[in-house]
Amino acid sequence: PARIGLELTVPGALKTMQWYGRGPHETYPDRLGVALGRYEEEVDDSFVQYIVPQENGNKCETRWGALVSKEGQYGLVLSAGAVSETFNMSAHRFKARDLHLARHCKDVTLSNDITVTLDHRHTATGGNTSWT
Repeated sequence: PARIGLELTVPGALKTMQWYGRGPHETYPDRLGVALGRYEEEVDDSFVQYIVPQENGNKCETRWGALVSKEGQYGLVLSAGAVSETFNMSAHRFKARDLHLARHCKDVTLSNDITVTLDHRHTATGGNTSWT
């Protein structure tokens, strides 16, 4: 999908993602049917293995997000700033480029580090309600 944002890498020890936004499952602009709240998820559990590898694990309308070690140490904390602003966030053990080059989920090369994707804007997934 088209996006406006950035991708950064953090140490693999920061393996728990916490956020206040839509959840607990992946959400996109056309897939917001879940509650706004505070959630926590292991990074390794956020990878949705679709038949054909594609964008997955996004958290929409996020107000703040953090990556935390198993000892509870915060390694990265992000905030939208203004009360009315939100962002999209995901965290995986692969880069978006590697996911898009893979033909099958087993072909996705996993890293020891974690790639965090932060997007100001993100297009819809292109499902059956995206154009209505």
